[in-house]
Formats: sequence, structure tokens, C-alpha cells
Amino acid sequence: EMFSILKNKRHFKNFITTKPDKELEFICHSIVNNFVVKKIHYSSNPAVVMTAYLLTKQTELENIFRIIEGVRYNIPQKTILKNLIIKEN
Repeated sequence: EMFSILKNKRHFKNFITTKPDKELEFICHSIVNNFVVKKIHYSSNPAVVMTAYLLTKQTELENIFRIIEGVRYNIPQKTILKNLIIKEN
């Protein structure tokens, strides 16, 4: 339900690229990730670019932790890949 509300909002429409079967936390991380990647490319404000860069690095670290934990607990590779936050086109 929350996904459909966000999808219909004009501001969030361009940033939601994940499917609604994901958890809300994952959807929020994906929205933030897509937003900051756009800010890195199109913002001319150095503070915005630096903050967006740091948020991107945080997402990459979270993905590394997900991979390490998935390997440690013998989770199938497909499941690990589904839980990674990546920029989708």
C-alpha cells in the first residue's frame, strides 16, 4: 500500500525503480540511492555532491556486509543478489 502511495507522488515517481514485493526498508534505501546518484551527476553544489558521494559509499558498504553475511550463513547467491541495493535503469 505504501509503495503505491509513493509511486503516485510526482516527486518520488522518477526515483522508484524497485518492485513492490520488496520490504519497505529496501524500497526506501533504493529511493535514496537513486536520488543521490542523480545528485552526484547533476548538482553543481559541492556540499550536495559530497553528501551524495558519502551516502553512495555507505550503500556500497552495506552491500559488502550483505554479501559477507550471505556467504557466512550459506545463503544462495540469487537471494544475496536480490538483497543488494543497486541503481536500476
